Amino acid sequence: MKGAKEVKNIYSLYGIYDVIVEVEAETMEKVKEVVFNRIRRLDNVKSTITLITYGEPVRNP
Repeated sequence: MKGAKEVKNIYSLYGIYDVIVEVEAETMEKVKEVVFNRIRRLDNVKSTITLITYGEPVRNP
């Protein structure tokens, strides 16, 4: 996944989810392509949840 230009960050997690893959694309169709044709086809991926953000990230000063 690291090689895909749409993948901006990958975070390992503790808890009920194992990983967050941050995807950025020009269109929702491209996001769908990355999720369905790349991420969900990986052997160790059992399920995914897609969350869409809006606006700019909030950063602490």
